[in-house]
Order: sequence, then structure tokens, then C-alpha cells
Amino acid sequence: MWKVVRAAAMAVALSSIAGCGKLAETVGVHQSFASIGGGCRSIDAGKSPKEAVYGSCAGQLAFVVFTDIQADGTTASGGSTWTGEIVPVKGMSVKYVGTTVGLAINGTDYKFASGRVFLVSTKADKLSVTQLDVPVGNGDYSSEIDRLAKTREVQEFLGK
Repeated sequence: MWKVVRAAAMAVALSSIAGCGKLAETVGVHQSFASIGGGCRSIDAGKSPKEAVYGSCAGQLAFVVFTDIQADGTTASGGSTWTGEIVPVKGMSVKYVGTTVGLAINGTDYKFASGRVFLVSTKADKLSVTQLDVPVGNGDYSSEIDRLAKTREVQEFLGK
């Protein structure tokens, strides 16, 4: 059984309110809400559960990172930025930092304008990131993660 440390620290401060408004403009979510958050969850796929981390803004999905990592510990938080780390049972960890314009994964920047869905693999201690430019709906972030997890691209990735 995997021990997953779930930390979804939701912070609402003036800086995060302003950041959420700017992100709302960038990704098209409703601006009248004033909270950003983040979290992680297991996704059932293939022979074992995999990890997904996400950022939310105004209750809507800002981004999601699907991984093929069997994690021993995962942390995720939201505030004026999104930060987190996925720590596998063995092998390479994945760290991310998100802002209103994009996501840095292990130090490499990805702009949300090119997509807000990421597929991250660390097989053989080599980081591989695929950014998908697929539509992210305006529904509840949890429902959107479930919907995106069922898409062909994500299923093919997670099933490997």
C-alpha cells in the first residue's frame, strides 16, 4: 500500500486574490471568486494507482499534472503560487512551481498558453514532460480531473 501524504494548503491572501484574477483572465475561469488552491490525488490506471497534482482557481481547474509515478509521498499547495513535489517509492522526484502564466517542472518552464494538462514520466530516472493542448472545461476542478483522466491521451500515457 502506498503512503501518500496529502497536503492541500489553501491560502487566501491579497497576493493570491490578485494572482487568481490574472490567472482567470489567462485561462478563462470566472474571476469573481477569490481563492486558489492545489492538491494531489491517486488516479486508477493500469496495474497500479498513479499520482495527479493540480492547481485550482475559483473552484475551477487551472492545470493538472498526470504522472506514471507510484508515489510514496506527494505534497501540493496553493497560495500566491502553486508548489509541490511528487516523491516516488524509488527514483527521481518531480518538483513544480506554478504561477499565473505557467508551470515550471524540475526547472523547465511551460506556458499555460500552450496547454494546461501535463503528462510527466520519470522512468529510468529520466524526466519526460508532454504538454497537452486539450480543452479544460469550466466545471468543478475535481470533475474536470476525472474527465481529463478518461481522455485517450491520458489513458494511453497512464496505461504504459
